[in-house]
Amino acid sequence: MVTRFREYVNGAWKQVVRLDSSYMAPQFRVSIAAAPNGDVFVAYPGYDDGTSGLQIFVKTRHNGVWGQPVNVTKSFSSLWIKNYTIEVNPITRNPHVVFERWTEVPAGAGLDTVSAVYHTYRNASGAWLTTPEVISEPHHQPSSTDGYHYRVPTMAFVSTGAAHVVWYDTVPPTGNGIMYSHCSSEGGTWSTPELLTSCYPSRGGQFITVREPAHTIHVVWLVDYYDDRDEIWWKSDYSGGGGGMGRPVALSQSGIELFPNPARAGRVTVQYSLPRAEPLTVTLLDVSGRTVKTQEVVAGERGSFALDVRGLRAGVYILKLDAGSDCLTRKLVIN
Repeated sequence: MVTRFREYVNGAWKQVVRLDSSYMAPQFRVSIAAAPNGDVFVAYPGYDDGTSGLQIFVKTRHNGVWGQPVNVTKSFSSLWIKNYTIEVNPITRNPHVVFERWTEVPAGAGLDTVSAVYHTYRNASGAWLTTPEVISEPHHQPSSTDGYHYRVPTMAFVSTGAAHVVWYDTVPPTGNGIMYSHCSSEGGTWSTPELLTSCYPSRGGQFITVREPAHTIHVVWLVDYYDDRDEIWWKSDYSGGGGGMGRPVALSQSGIELFPNPARAGRVTVQYSLPRAEPLTVTLLDVSGRTVKTQEVVAGERGSFALDVRGLRAGVYILKLDAGSDCLTRKLVIN
């Protein structure tokens, strides 16, 4: 396959530029990032002499000229990558790459795989780390596992230069979930990975971004329920130095459904789905945020219950399902 680049400048698309010709299986992708000074960095997979498996290459455009590709993972003589992201530190303008590395290890009569999330970057002298550093704990899993076990690390920088990374992981003994780590400065130490939420995300379904000037971190992910239904979840927090995340909130309408809606005075059926079974506190709020009704529900991962709305005035309400570590909300209209 061929890696190509095109940009939109001053209201017009420029010509397509071929960056490299390299083997890439269809499931692999490229990643791009730009620095405040106009430098552009493209990361893509390929092969290199003296190594086995796919490596990660970075090609840089500086002052309008593309340089030679650099294998930023060559220290791993054997490397199999599944996912990676390139981002730029806004303070140093250096490119950073986070990626997932799989290695095969003997296990009984066959082979299993060990995967982990790594980080590498170009330092002030213009050289990439000799050996990428590991961020996550390497985890052992059968090589037959499918795409749902991909780590899919993504990275975001805040304006202070602090880096934040999220990925999916298997986290004994809590099971599966979204992991998070941060590093306050380039060349610093990564924080011990922490579990943001326990869930079983869809393949390739977690991403992180920031909002300035408050250094607010936003994380969004997809939850797979094995019945052709996914949900989008989100959480955020002021995390300029690594603060605790807020509780997750379901954004997709599949998390909670109300029938009928709009409703008349009577009962409303509430259908819900959660990442795991937890007791529910049900709160109905009016548009001013005042609580007008509460009830407790013994809940499974999915289910339904009746909500009595008799005696409530016509108007718009917010139904909130608080499951301890997770929170779902939905608008309810009463005619």
